[in-house]
Amino acid sequence: MIDVEFILSVVLFFSTITFVSFMIILNVPIFHNEAVNEDIRARAYEISQMLLFDEGYPKNWDITNIKTIGLSTGDNYVLSDGKIASLDALCSSNYTFVKGMLGQGFRNEIRISITDSNGADLLSCMPKSRGSGRSEFMISRFATLPDKRIVRVDVGVL
Repeated sequence: MIDVEFILSVVLFFSTITFVSFMIILNVPIFHNEAVNEDIRARAYEISQMLLFDEGYPKNWDITNIKTIGLSTGDNYVLSDGKIASLDALCSSNYTFVKGMLGQGFRNEIRISITDSNGADLLSCMPKSRGSGRSEFMISRFATLPDKRIVRVDVGVL
């Protein structure tokens, strides 16, 4: 004969398992969205690191011979005026190429802007049209130019 305590224990056990399972299933979309946001944040930071600390290849690249994008002069947080102008021209003529060079391919859109302390736009690189409903993560960093002007570097990934 089955004891009443045993039946109660089995019912309580299965109720607990069912409750825990539903809680896990209901929280999976939340965790997925957080993981996607962290991935976008990491991509924006990675691009900003590349622009601020990498000289690119070759070191004095321009539109005609670029292999790797980097805006640094070789000194940390010092950006080259010529490389900024070249990237601006390249972005205006071939945004998809720039996006690919920054490792984004077809996965994400990017937006890069560099403004000096007077508010003058030195670089504006963005897609022609922005997809609706997509969230963007923006990271802002500061650097200088060789003439000691301070610039703000904004990198957005959407």
